[in-house]
Amino acid sequence: MNLLPTLLWKEWRDHRAALIGYCVGVPPLIAWGLSALSATRRVDPLLPAAAAVGGIAIAALTLFGDLFAGEEQRGTIKLLRRLPSGLSKIFLAKLLFLLMATALMGGVAWLATTTAAAALYGAPFAPRLSLPARDWLVLLFPLIAWIPAAAIWLSRATLALPAAALTLALFAAPVGFAVWLQPWLAPSKGELLVAYVVVTAAGPFIAGASFVLGRRRSTRPFTPAAVGLLATLALFVPAYGWTGVRFAKGLVLEPAAATFRIATNSAGAVSQDGRFAWINAFHVAGSRNVAGITDYDPERDGPLHTVQVDLADGRWRPFGSLGAMVLAPGSLSERRNAAVVGLFRDSALRRRDINHDDHERDETLLLDAVTGEPLEATARAALLAKRGAAAGALLREACGLVLPDGRRVWRQDDQLMIDPGRVLPDSRCLESGWTSSFWSSGNAGFGVRVAERELYDPSREKRFRVAPELAVLFVRPGHWVVYGWDPKGKRGTLAYDPESGATAPLLGSEPNDFVSALLPDGRLLVRARLGSGRDAEPALVLLDPETGAREELALELPPEALGMVWQPTGTDDGALVATLWGANVARFLRIELPADRRSGERARVEVTAPLELPCESIGVVGADGQSVIAIEAGRRLVRVRFDGSPPEQLFPK
Repeated sequence: MNLLPTLLWKEWRDHRAALIGYCVGVPPLIAWGLSALSATRRVDPLLPAAAAVGGIAIAALTLFGDLFAGEEQRGTIKLLRRLPSGLSKIFLAKLLFLLMATALMGGVAWLATTTAAAALYGAPFAPRLSLPARDWLVLLFPLIAWIPAAAIWLSRATLALPAAALTLALFAAPVGFAVWLQPWLAPSKGELLVAYVVVTAAGPFIAGASFVLGRRRSTRPFTPAAVGLLATLALFVPAYGWTGVRFAKGLVLEPAAATFRIATNSAGAVSQDGRFAWINAFHVAGSRNVAGITDYDPERDGPLHTVQVDLADGRWRPFGSLGAMVLAPGSLSERRNAAVVGLFRDSALRRRDINHDDHERDETLLLDAVTGEPLEATARAALLAKRGAAAGALLREACGLVLPDGRRVWRQDDQLMIDPGRVLPDSRCLESGWTSSFWSSGNAGFGVRVAERELYDPSREKRFRVAPELAVLFVRPGHWVVYGWDPKGKRGTLAYDPESGATAPLLGSEPNDFVSALLPDGRLLVRARLGSGRDAEPALVLLDPETGAREELALELPPEALGMVWQPTGTDDGALVATLWGANVARFLRIELPADRRSGERARVEVTAPLELPCESIGVVGADGQSVIAIEAGRRLVRVRFDGSPPEQLFPK
């Protein structure tokens, strides 16, 4: 005999009063509620769908809990256990009744809303069904699915909703806590969708196991809860295992993997002897594993690994803790090869405040860039604080600003020093992260930022305060170069007299000039356009802002090769290296200046072979007189020589 109609009739008799009252009372209440809305909201096509969601929520808060807990409260659970159909068929009948009642309550709310809006206010009848875009709707359906299970465990309908929410939160907490500590463990959108569907669909199964197995032979009140919680644990164990496996994989760096990347937004450094490169490597998130993605995203990608690469043979070794980042000290000149590198621990990196003094004292490890050995505590503290004669020699060498006459300027004991160890007058540096940090350069050409909007000019041995509307690009002997408003009200690159505060057009500058870098002899590297109209072609020019003299660099390159000029980098022999990029091809340019400009000798220019990559995929790690160490495609370290030979892959090999 088929007992399903009988069991459904039983559920109807138990809950018919509530269902009939709902179907009779809701339509007039909805019509009355529409009158309280604005005219725009009354005809909103999303309103019927929102009402249907409300009807489903009412069903969840009433029937979903009472359907099982009511049997306990009415004392009919013992009768159900004796029925020949067994508890499994009873559960299936209850579940089917729940689905039918939920559809009825949601459908009545939708039909009453669209009918009242159409009849009373002229809204379209039965608009296209679509849910309102609300984040909380995502949580509604798993909660509804787990309310019956919670009601069975507690035998109380009133506590079913908070119990279901608490259960899901507690069992998901280990994964959530791991993701909070290590954001790179976060699942992808596809994985989240699978987990969402599985957890939502598992609710009725957990409820069935709790009801059928928990009540089949035991009358103890905690037995259904024990069965259900064990089943819930089994449901979440794969997620725990997945998180653990993913974490274990994150501990290992695999340069041969397709997801391997070298971060170009923190390019690292090359040791002073040119033997070793220090880089930050990671495994990119699966959703970001596409060409051109080389910047590190701590919220999505795997943890950073600090790696020292031997450029002679490609051997590498990891340094520091998982998630640490390597940086070279901030040189007052353009980036030079490093004597010391620093590892910022994960806690400092996570707070994204690597310049804060506490982080520098407590969470930074200083290493010898060649040997990788940590500096002893006294030397480390002296360097980070920039204090003492012992630190002064290294600060001069590693962080010093090289002036056009060859002298060096460096920070020591909260003031500026100049060769041969003399304190510059009135050069006290105010304590702030961006002026006193060991890691930020604070330079502007041949000047040093000593306080907010205050710069020190070592050639004049004076400090100057700059107006807020001016952005200082380069401090240099003679006129500075700034960006701001000229006397005619036009905004652009200007010459600036720091003594009088007056601005003037840059002598020798032309309308299409773009200043890219300051050269060691005080001239400017300018990307210009020679000619007029459509016939104008890009060129690189050395501009002397004191005399207006322009020297065009002899480059045998197609015009499209000069689309951008960026990443100027100094070398230890006094040359300047810049990146040329255009038409998805990058080249490196080396400019060697004559020892005496009065000799009339022209600057020597050398250009490397091209790298056919988007500009975002190339980062300069270091340069010397013969080559550039660059990150190609975020996947490998290459040496690009100025003799035009093909790039040599250094890592991985």
